[in-house]
Amino acid sequence: MTPYYRRMRPRRTLPVALALAVALPWTALSAADAATPPTTTTTGTLLEVAIDDHDAPTSTWVLEGDDGSLTEVKVPTSLRGAVGAPATVTLDTSTATPTVTAARPSTTLTPQVSRPTALHAYVVDIVDPTSSDTTTLAKATATTKSMESYWVREGKGGITSFDTTKAISFTQANACDMNVYELWAKAAAKFPGVAWGWANHLVVYLPSDCAYGWTGLATIGGGYMMIVAPDLPTTAHELGHNLGLAHSNLEIKGKTYEYFGAFGPMGFSVNDYAPGTLDAAYQEQLALPKAAAARRTLTWGSTTTVTIAAVGAGAVNSVKVTDPKTGTSWFFEYRAGRGPDAKTFYATQYPFLYGPAGGLVDYRRGVQVSNLTSGGLITHTTIAADETWAATRKGEWFVDRGKRLAMKVVSTTATAATVQIVTGGTGAATPPRWTREGMALPVVVVTPLATKVGQKARVNIRVIDASVGSSESYAVPRITIDGGTPINVKLDANGRATWTASGPWAKGSYPVQVYYPGRAGQSLKANGYATVVVTP
Repeated sequence: MTPYYRRMRPRRTLPVALALAVALPWTALSAADAATPPTTTTTGTLLEVAIDDHDAPTSTWVLEGDDGSLTEVKVPTSLRGAVGAPATVTLDTSTATPTVTAARPSTTLTPQVSRPTALHAYVVDIVDPTSSDTTTLAKATATTKSMESYWVREGKGGITSFDTTKAISFTQANACDMNVYELWAKAAAKFPGVAWGWANHLVVYLPSDCAYGWTGLATIGGGYMMIVAPDLPTTAHELGHNLGLAHSNLEIKGKTYEYFGAFGPMGFSVNDYAPGTLDAAYQEQLALPKAAAARRTLTWGSTTTVTIAAVGAGAVNSVKVTDPKTGTSWFFEYRAGRGPDAKTFYATQYPFLYGPAGGLVDYRRGVQVSNLTSGGLITHTTIAADETWAATRKGEWFVDRGKRLAMKVVSTTATAATVQIVTGGTGAATPPRWTREGMALPVVVVTPLATKVGQKARVNIRVIDASVGSSESYAVPRITIDGGTPINVKLDANGRATWTASGPWAKGSYPVQVYYPGRAGQSLKANGYATVVVTP
């Protein structure tokens, strides 16, 4: 039975607050776009808050005043570069939700993650007498401690420690009906003098029966978390947002689907399975010291065979290579379902989900291929027959859609995968590794040659099967003419053959099918079709 996925967390874009290293100039809307008075100018920090249900992800913004107040605001796209930095902000207050018309950051932003830091949680359990499912302070504290342990482990030297500095409860009737920013402000007021951000995180637990359509949300770089589902997957995910991480997504046939990159903590969670090890690309984004030591970086334009230890073990846990033309950095890691990943969804016996593009997505163990974009991490799939694989398995190839990079999983054990990574493809070369566009299916190309009445028909056949190594043979395809008896065809070492009929053909059109059964041990089959037209 396919497990269901029940948690879809807030969506957000890659946070500017943790990525910028220079001061931003004063920015303002043009006269044509600027809002009309009345306006007010204040100081504070603009923060993005992403609230989502699976069908309608949305982002909102909040202004955290220097006095600790939280005000929902609208931020035009042209001013979102100021989000995350303390700034002088001008607001148009003519509408119920003020609009930011100008923002000037007052400090130079630096990558906070480059400094190993001790983190602190301040836990607030909201007790609602009108609720039938209020989280207890003991439950909230225990869940937070699990989250802290998870992130100390995944911080790999970047998070030196993580503790619950203080945990309190306060009573608030009808809490589910209140504005979440108001609840955050009331909770923050319980800890005067605490600055919320990279080091200090306000973790507020609401009753579990609040019907918001989301189970948790957080601010980008602001240190605020709101939790409805008091469990490790939700809290670990939201803390990841506070640290600056976006969602983990899945690419299927060139389209990206949010949340479906379900190996690490930043995708959706399935039931109550533990969050997996933090993805290699996110480890680099956070500049985690121990992760850098376990990452091997390859030179572009090479063919390299490397052994990758399963996540959480061994000297080399990930491989990185950067395409100098596109600037894309590719990451490879072996998801073996062991060690810290032993209790994850993908490590189960049947890790299948109904995919967003139809059919099943298979998360069984293999090599995860990913890269970072402005919208978050993308895990790239391999298409095998009618299946979508979130990780590439032994004997299979992954090829990027630009045909510039290819990876073959040569072998796997319980603790390591050996892969061959080929880079430098031009997108126009003809070897199989550059023609599959990331799909593991063989391709059969059938090209009839010109035939006149009285001649023997001839058909060129080409099979593209990326599972065939340099010393390996192709399977034997079978050609069928006009529904007749299949005839075996011997391919050469390049997967090519020319089939010639045994006798002359009469005028007419003859449908041709070439069936390629796939190599032994491979479940990859393919057909090619054409029509031979015999002319006078």
